Amino acid sequence: MTTKGYFYADGVDLPPAYVHSVYNVLSALHSMPLEAKMKYAKPHGTYSGPDVGSSEDAYEVGTAASVRSFDYSRVNFNNDSSETHYPTLPGNTTDDSVDGCTSSICTKSFLDDLYERQDRIAVALMVGFAEMLDLPLTTFSQHFTGSGGGDLGTIRLLHYPAATSAGEVHTREKANLVGIAPHTDFEFFTLMHQNRPGLQFLVNSDASRETHDAGCSMDGGDSAGSRHWVDAPVDDAFLVIAGDMLERFTNGAVKALPHRVLHTQHARDSIIRFNALKADTLVAPLDPFVTPSRPARYSPVTMKVHMETTMANLKLGKGAWAPGVCPGDPGTSLTATYQYGAQLIEEHTRS
Repeated sequence: MTTKGYFYADGVDLPPAYVHSVYNVLSALHSMPLEAKMKYAKPHGTYSGPDVGSSEDAYEVGTAASVRSFDYSRVNFNNDSSETHYPTLPGNTTDDSVDGCTSSICTKSFLDDLYERQDRIAVALMVGFAEMLDLPLTTFSQHFTGSGGGDLGTIRLLHYPAATSAGEVHTREKANLVGIAPHTDFEFFTLMHQNRPGLQFLVNSDASRETHDAGCSMDGGDSAGSRHWVDAPVDDAFLVIAGDMLERFTNGAVKALPHRVLHTQHARDSIIRFNALKADTLVAPLDPFVTPSRPARYSPVTMKVHMETTMANLKLGKGAWAPGVCPGDPGTSLTATYQYGAQLIEEHTRS
């Protein structure tokens, strides 16, 4: 995690057969006719995509994303007991009935079961992060479970339509159409599963991002060439990807991992769980990561304010990714290192 920003996690709560059932639900949702999708489209539902006029916000200014998504969150959406925002699917979508739905799949209940399974894995991973970093074991998990409301996490069931030919891929790229533009995830970490290639990670060959951020190197140091895109392998296990909050807690010792999705000549699906923290969690560099030679580089911010600010900036067209300034430079995240005002810590302390 400290060198690459990701690793693989396997767990009994998400065995291959269960993951296969999630892909079946994902496929059924995205196979619905357009008029049905319109019924569940944002802002009244949880579906988004260019086919219903609700495209993904542009993470890189000037780009447009082709991804379609059905989302689920216990906190961010209206999740009352009805199925208003989630279609009911045929019972043969998965081998398992959920909450007594034997002839149909109650989609909301199915996704909440997935959320709960991912929560259990998330707690184990947060304890593992703390142990890896020589911190008290509850350093991170205390901000994920317990009193104070649920985390601001989200499940996304993503579908990327195929480009029918190499020529169409080229045409889309010339028009700045992407699967998803480069970005870092805004939360603490992400659980990600993909069924086909297309995801890419931005990795460092040698030097760190701090040198890159300092400017263009002409002497073989951290030039643009030391940061390059690599294909993320397709595996039965889930990928664990570091997010903005993990970078900020560790004062940059663990970097949020930039990633993007390319256009491909095959359709691609992925199961995403953004693992955030409780809304009022104050995130700032922890003491063990702040030294005279490495002072705090990140301003304090709550999970809620970081999410709200990031989404507001996207709505304003400011993006979440800065293009590179050097030849061949792939750019850098705007959200991981975003600087917040000093009054934020004072307001949080008073509250």
